[in-house]
Order: sequence, then structure tokens, then C-alpha cells
Amino acid sequence: MSALRLLSVVATAACGILGALVAVGVARTARPDQVPVDELAIALTVCAYAGVGLLIAAAQPRHRVGRLMLIGVAVWGIGEGLLAVGLLGYLHVPGSVTGAEWHAVAGTAMRAAGWLVLVLAVPLFFPDGRLPWQGRRAPVVVVVATVVLFTVSTLLAPTPPGFPAHRNGQPDRTALVDEALRRSARPQRPRGLRPRPGRVDREPGPPLAFG
Repeated sequence: MSALRLLSVVATAACGILGALVAVGVARTARPDQVPVDELAIALTVCAYAGVGLLIAAAQPRHRVGRLMLIGVAVWGIGEGLLAVGLLGYLHVPGSVTGAEWHAVAGTAMRAAGWLVLVLAVPLFFPDGRLPWQGRRAPVVVVVATVVLFTVSTLLAPTPPGFPAHRNGQPDRTALVDEALRRSARPQRPRGLRPRPGRVDREPGPPLAFG
């Protein structure tokens, strides 16, 4: 493996690991009295996939299983970090993150896409990197369509775990996007000014687990 290829492989894995670690750090900051068990478990899972992907990429640089593992790790880990940062700025410390709603929406979609790559695409090419049905593209089309449709549906109707908005006793799946659009359309309030009584965003709402 050339030095450039090795660097790209390590950087891809590092992006996913760092994203998952960011989620752990943010969860610890938002809930200093609790151990971020969910975030730690996800970070360990991401690290495990990254380690296996690096081993495969080092032994066989062009192996599809290794490539897919690294892609899934990077997308999943970055998504976890974005979601954690977005929820920190939206629920725990409102106003601390610019565009917090969009961070949460993008993170929700990315982590779902990365996870689906690991659980759907990797087994499809495991163990030798070739399809079990030579000459047939239907399984690949089904997997790709599943990942794309699931990601798009998450973007259009995201529901982060424990999101406080409800409608008729059920989680409001469009609340996050609606709030992002509402906030982006109105003029921003200068920092330091207290909100007017009765504003929807006056209270941050109950704490939210990032898991």
C-alpha cells in the first residue's frame, strides 16, 4: 500500500472515530452528572468496525469489504458528532451552536446511512468482496435504494431519540425541521437580550439522550 493510500485510509477511519468521540464529549458536557453509556457504547462499536476495516485495507487495499467498512464508519461517526452538537445547541444550551437544528437533522441522516452501509452493504460483499450472484445487480440496487430512501426519509421527517415535541400523544416527526426552518426565516436576536415572554423557544425542554 502506498503512503498516500495509507494516509487516506487512516484519515477515513479517524474521521469516524473522532466524530463518535465528539458525541461522547458533548454528552458528558451536557449531562455532567451522568456517565454517557450510550455514546461510549457507540464509540466502541465504531472503533471496532474501524479497526477491522483498517486491517482489511492494509492486507488487501482494493477489497470492497474494507472500503465499505471504512465508509460506513466515517459516515456513522461524523453523524453521531453532528447530532450531539446539534442537540447541545438546541436543547441543553440553546443558542450555543449556530444552526443547531440543521446539525441535528444532518447528523440523524448520516448516522443512519453509515449504520445501514455496515449492516446491509458489508454482508452483501462478505467475505471475498464479490457478489454471491455473479452478473446480477438486483441485490446491489436493493441495498443502495434502501440506504438512499432511508436517509431521505430521515431528512424529511427526523425524530432524534427522546425529542420532546409531541402531537396528539405521538412524537412529532417534523418538529425538528419545522423549527429549523422557522428559526432560519426569522431575524436573529442579538446575543445578551432576554427573550420576550411567551416565546416558543423560551424554555429548552427536558434533557435528551444522544444515543
